[in-house]
Amino acid sequence: MRQIRPFNFDWQFKPSYESRDLLIENHLGFELVSIPHQLALDHQTYVDHTIGFKPMCYRKAFVLDTTLRNRRVIFQFGAIAHHAKVYVNQQLVGEHLGGYTAFEADATEAILWESTNWIVVVVDGSENPQIPPFGHVVDYLGHHGIYREVTMILTGKNYLKNLFVQTKEKTQELHTVSLSVDIICSNPQDFHLQITLKKNDLIVAHFNRNIIDAQNIVEFDVEKPRLWDIDDPQLYHIEMKLMKNDVEADVLTETFGFRTFEFTNRGFYLNGTRRNLIGLNRHQSYPHMGYAAVESLQRKDAEILKNVLHVNIVRTSHYPQSKHFIKACDELGLLVFTELPGWQHIGDQQWQENALSMLEEMIIQYRNHPSIILWGVRINESPDHHDFYTKSNQIAKTLDPTRPTSGVRNFKGSELLEDVYSYNDFSHTGDNAGCEDPDNICKNIEAPYIISEHNGHMYPVKSFDNQILRTSQALRHAKVISDSRKYPRINAVIGWCMNDYQTHKDFGSGDKVCHHGVLDMYRQPKTAAKAYMSQQKNIYLDVDSSMSMGDYPSSNMRQVVVFTNCDTVSLYKNDVLLGEYEVIKRYGFNEPLVITDFFGNQIRENEVYSEKIADQIKDVLVTYSRYGMDMPLSKKLLMAKLMTFDKLTFEKAASMYLKYVGNWGSESVIYTFVGKRKDEVIECKRCAVTHKKFNVNFDREALYETDTYDVMAVTCEVTDQNDQILVYFQSAVSVSISGQAKLIGPSIISLTGGSAVFYIRTNGKSGEATIVIESPGFEKVEKKILIVKS
Repeated sequence: MRQIRPFNFDWQFKPSYESRDLLIENHLGFELVSIPHQLALDHQTYVDHTIGFKPMCYRKAFVLDTTLRNRRVIFQFGAIAHHAKVYVNQQLVGEHLGGYTAFEADATEAILWESTNWIVVVVDGSENPQIPPFGHVVDYLGHHGIYREVTMILTGKNYLKNLFVQTKEKTQELHTVSLSVDIICSNPQDFHLQITLKKNDLIVAHFNRNIIDAQNIVEFDVEKPRLWDIDDPQLYHIEMKLMKNDVEADVLTETFGFRTFEFTNRGFYLNGTRRNLIGLNRHQSYPHMGYAAVESLQRKDAEILKNVLHVNIVRTSHYPQSKHFIKACDELGLLVFTELPGWQHIGDQQWQENALSMLEEMIIQYRNHPSIILWGVRINESPDHHDFYTKSNQIAKTLDPTRPTSGVRNFKGSELLEDVYSYNDFSHTGDNAGCEDPDNICKNIEAPYIISEHNGHMYPVKSFDNQILRTSQALRHAKVISDSRKYPRINAVIGWCMNDYQTHKDFGSGDKVCHHGVLDMYRQPKTAAKAYMSQQKNIYLDVDSSMSMGDYPSSNMRQVVVFTNCDTVSLYKNDVLLGEYEVIKRYGFNEPLVITDFFGNQIRENEVYSEKIADQIKDVLVTYSRYGMDMPLSKKLLMAKLMTFDKLTFEKAASMYLKYVGNWGSESVIYTFVGKRKDEVIECKRCAVTHKKFNVNFDREALYETDTYDVMAVTCEVTDQNDQILVYFQSAVSVSISGQAKLIGPSIISLTGGSAVFYIRTNGKSGEATIVIESPGFEKVEKKILIVKS
């Protein structure tokens, strides 16, 4: 019977390696660590990415009961960046190139059954030019270490591997399940397969099959299966046992879903229904931890994408990502476009062979996930390479005939060997069309088309940038999505990107960070996130402005942007209605509402002018608020007419502008935005800050240490009395932890963009942990959380 044992605690680690480290008598320089692991990054900016550019040593002792003597002993590594050699009892039992896919090392022949065994893993995180994605400049860090979990797998000499589940719709009410598996056994005629299909705990099918050959294929029909869908991701579980008589020799289990999908030149169809796909690219790195993020953080990212940003597709740029992240996508109904590692560069023949090996590993390891709908078989933004990409497409079609292929390029007229043409469209610059006509990019008009990246480096924004920059980034994202809806051929629009990420010196803002995300590195929303959040089903309204003139050049508050899914929005100044606006819903996309009129009928109602003259004065002042003295000539002429013939003085015009927009010298002004959607109402208030609040949010009430340690994020925010984050608030936050948890990163952090985030992790013991958070001018926050170790 198969046993799966987590193998993540009590590793010894040394940030260097010499051959005598294989000798267990040498203990110098080692510390105890848990997996996932990489060297800590002390800062989130200006990181020294070369700290892992050297051989490093991990090792661990283990003992196996002699009753297991006839078992195979396999070590499975989720990912090691980027070159690993695995030794057991000084024997080399495995080697792997590449930092983004899992691999196994068979230690069976090296095991000592009468004494303690030692596994030693030598890891080199150097950017080896023969290992994709390296060989040239790369716009992200590869990090280093054993950054995904390790598992010990024990099987008999007769075993199963590579179970692949395929489904096909026969009719609307009948689907076929096809199972293929590699069977390794000495006398196949003595064995049979036992298959059980379950939906939750309900058995849907259960039967036995004789073994025909070493790559047995089993097919059976399922009536009226519940389909996996974006809004209702129904999952099934298959269990395949290798049986000898009535004794279980081995077992494999997989989770999958029934669904049909198709990319067409008329759009994307899931289970026969056309879906507009809006998504974001994701990098898997985190502050202080790099790639070494545990399951709870991986799952949290998927939840943010689906339930906070409300996208329905994610691209795992530019490499396969954690099985925990993909599993969460399965469970949440989040579609996935995943691709082999790389960035623009294609190396020599050996490099290409390594890349194709990574592609094979990716497809075999991830092909049972129903969320994955597209294999990326090109190196991101690389030039055409007919022979290389012919091979990569052939590999994908051989290993998985159920999914289409694609590959991301950044130039027009690229050779299309894949099923779907993916293009990084960076044509939008703020005042032009959101995207290019796909027929001008890919001349094969029958080919489905995806915008695989947009915005990003075209308009990087930090969370603490000024109002205009933050808003402009959001409007640019919205413009691309909205304009893309004009072209049915565009199956998906995937923005760059979900979160900021650390990078090399050649990129970013000089701080080795690409501030391209709609979230910052800590997964805190920037304004651009609101363009996505406003697409949700629950009623939503957010105003991207403090309504403070001084936040705009020349104190001209040209516009205020409202992100909402309401039907209408009414703007009140104190209790005076300034205007009611209809929200444009273009092809199902809720466009940002841009408000430029902050006068309403105030001049008509409060000044001595006729309605006609009052409206002309308002027209001039509204235009001035947008353009300043650079307003169009027609408005300058209108202003001259008012001053010449209607006795409007410059002083009076300035006075009215300051009175009705600037509010200088007036009592406190409260702007209230009221959104309505059928019978639902939502309000958002903006006014001068009269009170500051220090809010602390813990992701969860408890941490659970199971297969490995657990981590949670804690978010500190400073808001005003209306719960608006004060993006310009700057101060320090100090954190101290006692009990059964510890801090990841520094104990003093800064509020950036109005927020600060820190991470806490378990330390191997059950109990409680007390977290104390302090910031000058606010009351101390103390929180106890439960730590459960199982």
